[in-house]
Amino acid sequence: MQKERALTDIPNDEVDEVVNDFQSEGAKTTKELQPNGNWTVRAIFFNPDEFQKNMTSSSRS
Repeated sequence: MQKERALTDIPNDEVDEVVNDFQSEGAKTTKELQPNGNWTVRAIFFNPDEFQKNMTSSSRS
């Protein structure tokens, strides 16, 4: 099972901090530039077993 969260309208000077915060909680993140110059950050949180599989496969890339 996984959960997804999305935050919108994040200013450019805060987007890296938001991404790092999500990643420190074990989420896989993506960021998208919005037409207004702000960002949308999406974070996918996996259950512990899926998270371990995801980290193993992404470390091989």
